[in-house]
Amino acid sequence: MCEVTLERGAIPMSSALEREVVERVAWLERSYPGLSRCQAFLIGPEPFHRHGPFRLRLELQAGELEIVAAGRAEPQMSRALVSAFDCARRRLDEKLRRH
Repeated sequence: MCEVTLERGAIPMSSALEREVVERVAWLERSYPGLSRCQAFLIGPEPFHRHGPFRLRLELQAGELEIVAAGRAEPQMSRALVSAFDCARRRLDEKLRRH
C-alpha cells in the first residue's frame, strides 16, 4: 500500500480535500502498482485570502523512480487538485515508458 503524506503549510486542507487526495492516490496505485509513496503539498496565498491561485505539488516514488508533479496554478483548490493528478498521471506514463 502506498504511503500518503499531506503537508499542511500556511493553507489548511479541508477533510474533503484530504479524502479526495487519498482517493486519487489509491486510483494511481491501482493503475501503477509500483507506487510506494506520495507526498502532497498545497501551495497558495496567505491564509486570510479566500481565492487562489492554488497549486498542489505531488512527490511520488515508484520503485527507484522519483517523480515531482505540480499542476497549473488554479483559482480553486479542487481544480488545482485535478490539474496536479493529471500531471502526475502523465509523468508516470512518460517515466514508465522509458524504463
